[in-house]
Amino acid sequence: MLMKPFPNSVIANGRPLTGKKAIAFAKDFDLAGIKRYCKARKCTINDYATSLCLTAIYEYTTKYNKDGFEVPKMVNYVFPYSTREPIKELKDIVMKNEVTGVMMTVPVKKDIEEVIPEFNAIMKSTIGWCEQVVSENSAKFA
Repeated sequence: MLMKPFPNSVIANGRPLTGKKAIAFAKDFDLAGIKRYCKARKCTINDYATSLCLTAIYEYTTKYNKDGFEVPKMVNYVFPYSTREPIKELKDIVMKNEVTGVMMTVPVKKDIEEVIPEFNAIMKSTIGWCEQVVSENSAKFA
């Protein structure tokens, strides 16, 4: 796919894009603290991590917005979803590509405390829909 270059892109931060690679390191996370945080908010660690990314998008686009464009209120997010029937025993696993990508539109906000409940509700609704579709169509793909 060919795309028009965006010289003033917030991603390029006003610099020309190059093939140079960069790396960054972070401190270890307090997993026990994250688990307590998630349990108190009734969300998964994946919900928490995705919500962090959504608030980071808000922060980044606000901080480096040199062109005055509107910070996105929502973004499209794709997550993997297994279409495999639940198994009873480990020996019953058959290695097949039974996964699909599911797209949903999620909020971008400054405060993670606002993002988590919205993301969690969207995710639960989407997973409920996925389970219904898989249940209704599982006989077709058997």
